[in-house]
Amino acid sequence: RVSKGAACECDAGYTGPACAGQCPGGAMNPCSGHGLCSQDAGTCTCVQHWTGAACDRCLSEWSGPECQDACPLGARGAPCSNAGDCLNGQCYCWPGSCGPDCSSWGDTCTVMACPTGRWGTNCAEECPGGAENACHGHGTCTETIFGTGACQCYP
Repeated sequence: RVSKGAACECDAGYTGPACAGQCPGGAMNPCSGHGLCSQDAGTCTCVQHWTGAACDRCLSEWSGPECQDACPLGARGAPCSNAGDCLNGQCYCWPGSCGPDCSSWGDTCTVMACPTGRWGTNCAEECPGGAENACHGHGTCTETIFGTGACQCYP
């Protein structure tokens, strides 16, 4: 720290009147590398697409390792219509909803389902690993006419 009159100017990652506190995310990685730490308040101002006290999460309408993938928005502007999870810019709809933005419901989704291991318009596409061994047996495939054939791996 550097003294400027009665006040200290803190080293990067430290905060407070005596520079004794650490910024959210820690002194070595203030604001998780996705924001600026206020040395006075000890709070982060996150850069675009990031949120959280330590700027460690994507805003709800963004996804991906660097929060760079826009999530599909439903008619009311909610990511995945608040009926699914967004991963790498793609909606994974919860049971009972379907569509590229999870905005379709009920019987519509049943009609739009494809046979196991198939997806896309007229269910003409095979999932990775083939229709008989979708996702090479390590996950489930988005098997709808709106699907992308992407695999959701088992935990």
